[in-house]
Amino acid sequence: MRNAYYILVISTILTTSSCQKENDGISTTAPNKKIEINTSIANTSSLSSSVKSPQLNEDGSGNFANGDEITLHVLSESGEATIIKYGVGTTNLYWRDISLNPEDNNVDFSACFPHQTLSDGKFTFDLETTPNKDLLWAQRKSIPAESEATVDLLFKHVMHRLVINFTTQSNIEIDQINTVCTAKSTCEVNLHTQSLDNSSSNYADFSASGPKAVFMIIPQKVSDVSLFVTVGQMSKQFALSDLVTEHDNLGSGMQLTVNLTVKDGSIVLEGSPIDQWGDQGTIDGEIIL
Repeated sequence: MRNAYYILVISTILTTSSCQKENDGISTTAPNKKIEINTSIANTSSLSSSVKSPQLNEDGSGNFANGDEITLHVLSESGEATIIKYGVGTTNLYWRDISLNPEDNNVDFSACFPHQTLSDGKFTFDLETTPNKDLLWAQRKSIPAESEATVDLLFKHVMHRLVINFTTQSNIEIDQINTVCTAKSTCEVNLHTQSLDNSSSNYADFSASGPKAVFMIIPQKVSDVSLFVTVGQMSKQFALSDLVTEHDNLGSGMQLTVNLTVKDGSIVLEGSPIDQWGDQGTIDGEIIL
């Protein structure tokens, strides 16, 4: 009689367990599935393990290196957020590491480089204090929850790149040229919505010497930026909006190149081509010192 009782209990447990699996509709192996993540910058191919650093070409494209740390922001349909410090090529990520609810059918992945500390998917980026001014972000990539689909993250430049090139037609040594760019320096970045807010930004001065001055600045209005150029005994301060009249904003991921020719008593502004970060217009004019 006792043996019959044990058999009945075991049979009941097995039947209950079997029914539970069918009702869940989720494989018990799903949480152990590895999440494959491929990363690339701009229009380049996926990460190559042979790359030794986050190398960028002149057009802003490039690849990450193994060990580079990015911030992953994973958001489920039900609003469950998971923040992960992810080492490219070194971190093993599994679905069990992601916060999910039973009703979640899809999950959104977004990311940024360098690694940031997020609060509600947001962080403050300060160009005056950060050692790496070239912030990159990857837009949302949606995949089915607990699937084997690869997460392809395409990173793009967030900042605006302002390039000032100088040539000279005088006796002034071109290496003596000094340029100070005054612009907004902070912004709040919302990684999930891919949006920036610089409404409460501080201003900062960024300086460069020599024939080519490159400034990584927060995307902002053209009227928010001013330049102070010193060449020997000559100097001139002017608003960028005095030169750029076709556009109101310096866009994210864009580059504006300004060519200035230094002559005796004047700085002449020539045509301003646009490099491969993006189109930002053409300007002409003259600056009298």
